[in-house]
Amino acid sequence: MGSIRRKIVYVDDVNFSLVSVKNRLKEHYEFYLAQSVDRLFEILDYFKPDLILLDINMPGINGYEAIKKLKTDSRYADIPVIFLTGRSDRESVIKGISLGATDYVSRPFSDAVLIDRIERVFNPEKYKETLKAKSGRPRIIHVDDVNFSLISVKSRLKDRYEIYPVQTAAILFKTLEYIKPDLILLDINMPLVDGYEVLEKLKADERYADIPVIFLTGKENREGMVKGFSLGAADYMSKPFSDAELIKRIEYQLNSRKSEHSLQNDEASDKPSILAVDGDFGMLSAVSHALRDEYDGPLKEIIQKKFLLFYALRDKYKVYMLSKPEEVKDFLKQKTPDLFLLEYKMFISDELDLVSMIRDLPEHKETPIILLTSDSSVNHLSLATNLGACDFILKPFKPRELREKIAKHIRAF
Repeated sequence: MGSIRRKIVYVDDVNFSLVSVKNRLKEHYEFYLAQSVDRLFEILDYFKPDLILLDINMPGINGYEAIKKLKTDSRYADIPVIFLTGRSDRESVIKGISLGATDYVSRPFSDAVLIDRIERVFNPEKYKETLKAKSGRPRIIHVDDVNFSLISVKSRLKDRYEIYPVQTAAILFKTLEYIKPDLILLDINMPLVDGYEVLEKLKADERYADIPVIFLTGKENREGMVKGFSLGAADYMSKPFSDAELIKRIEYQLNSRKSEHSLQNDEASDKPSILAVDGDFGMLSAVSHALRDEYDGPLKEIIQKKFLLFYALRDKYKVYMLSKPEEVKDFLKQKTPDLFLLEYKMFISDELDLVSMIRDLPEHKETPIILLTSDSSVNHLSLATNLGACDFILKPFKPRELREKIAKHIRAF
C-alpha cells in the first residue's frame, strides 16, 4: 500500500459491521466510523477523506440519499464512493452506479477483494503496473454482479490462474485498459449492461475481439445458449458447476487460443488458403463449444455436422468461412484463396450466380471449386461440372474424406 495512510470514512448503522471492517483493514488504511449519514457529514466538516464506504439500508437518510447529497455538493462531489452492502440484486447495483458510485461490493466479501477494489481507486497506475507484472500464469477476468460468486470462483481457481474479479461491465472495460486477459468469464444477468451486450461490445472492438469468453451463468436455457454462441461466446456453463469441469473448459479455450495464434503467426509455412461458403456457418461461434469430447448438450449433434469442416482443415490450411454468397465479392477484393468449398444451395441462388462471379475474375479462372451437398439423389459429378465446379463431396463427411478431396485438387505451394 506504500507509506501513505489513506483516510476512509465507513458509514453503516450496524456497529458490528463498522468494527469488523475497521479491524480487518486497519493495517492498510486510517478508518473513521460513522453510524449514520448525519454523522458522516459532521466528519466532513472537519476533513476531506480519500474515500467513503457507504451502506445502503440505514435509518433516516439511506445510502442512496447520501450519495445524492455528496454528488450535488461541490465540496464532496469528487470523493469516490464505494457501496459496501448486503444488497446484491440487479436493481440495487444499477441504482448505486447510476447515482455516481465508483464501485459496488456486496457482502460477504474477502479482505483481499475489498482491498483490491479500494486500491483501484487510490492507485490506478500502480494497479495497472501490478496487472502487467502478473504474467507468469494465464490471466482471467471474471465478471459477475454478485460478489459471493466472484469470491467463490477466485478461491477455486486462484492456484492455477491470475483471477481479476469485476462486478460491472464498466469496471470490466476499465480493467481492459490495463490488461488484456487470456480469457473472460462472463455472467449474463448484470446491471446496466448485461452479458450479451458486453459480448457484443467485446467482439466489435478489434482490441478484444480475439479474447475467448465463457458464459458462466445461472441462466440455463437453450435460447440463451444459442444467443450466446451467435454473439461469439466460446463456451457456456450453467451454475452450479464442479471445479474440474470449469478448469477443463478453461484449459480447452486457452490451449485452443495458443494453437490458433500459432497458426495465425506461422507465416513461414505459407499454407494454402480455402474459402468455404455455407449458410450453416452463421453459427460458427458455436464450434469450439460443441466439438469437444466432454460436451454432450442438446446442440452437439447439430453443430458437429455443420462445423466439422473447420476443425478438419485448420491445422493444414488457412480456412476462411462465409455464410452469405453476397459476402464473397467483398472478400475476394482482399484475399485470393487457392480453393473454394461451396454449398450446393449457393450455386443455384437466385440472388447471385456465385460460380460465374468467381470465374469472371482472371485470377480464379482455374481455381478449384468443390461442391458441398446433402442431396444424394442426383449425379453430383455431372452437376458439379455443369455448374463450373471440379468435384463434389456429400454431407455429412468425415475429416479424412474432406482432406483427401482437397489434396487432390489444391495446387502445391
